[in-house]
Amino acid sequence: MQKKNRAIVILALVRSLFDVLTLAAIVAWALTNFALPLPGVLIAISASLGVALVWALFLSARPVLRADRFARAAVALVFYAGGFAAAALTGVSWVIIAPLFVTVAVIAYFDSWVTTTYRLPH
Repeated sequence: MQKKNRAIVILALVRSLFDVLTLAAIVAWALTNFALPLPGVLIAISASLGVALVWALFLSARPVLRADRFARAAVALVFYAGGFAAAALTGVSWVIIAPLFVTVAVIAYFDSWVTTTYRLPH
């Protein structure tokens, strides 16, 4: 049982790292593609709040809206696709984006499968 808990924690940490990178990519996109100071900062703040809201509602460790694993995986796919699209629009090469997107899709799948199959004690 200890190894299962450890795997769940490692998956959650790696997924959290990708969540932060997705948020950073969206904020960087908003700051680099819009005129500063007024529209760029406002769009960056609203985009980061929107991403944080979607994450809190569906993708956090204790989501506000409970969904089955397929809906959670679909929201995660849209969440990460938005982040990687933002990274592509800021000028990051597809050679870097494509392997990261495949990696995050696999991690999101395993994370949704593990968290619905095995429950950690609270």
